[in-house]
Amino acid sequence: LLYDCIHSAAEGHSGFREKYDGICNALVGYQEAYPSYFSYALGEIKLDFEQVESLSAVEKEIYLIGEKINEAIAALLREGIDAGHLCADLPVLQTVFVLWASLSGLVLLAANKQSYLEQRMKLTKEAFLKDGFAAIYRSIAAEGGQL
Repeated sequence: LLYDCIHSAAEGHSGFREKYDGICNALVGYQEAYPSYFSYALGEIKLDFEQVESLSAVEKEIYLIGEKINEAIAALLREGIDAGHLCADLPVLQTVFVLWASLSGLVLLAANKQSYLEQRMKLTKEAFLKDGFAAIYRSIAAEGGQL
């Protein structure tokens, strides 16, 4: 489900920034529809990378889907680098994890602190997420890249 959500969001747009925004919005939608699955996807899966073949069928499927998600995001990052939208020296796999942590953390924070956002910060959850996703994007954008 999560891979399909991310893949559909990226494929549904033509420009790099539109793909990024689509993935961000898809993560929000996924978290709202499947909050337990979203939290589970962020948890640790104990795995011996030397023994992937010895995993149970379910564990192996979870691992392979996670790798598919990582590769889809990595491909998007490479596309952004090649097009000049992202910093040319980004370490792709590390950036995949940083993005995953940043985006998912922001989504969870907005979901769990919605009342605080509205009452204390006078922001809707949507406005907070939009600003946060833009800030994360700016952290990897090339100077003069598409903002």
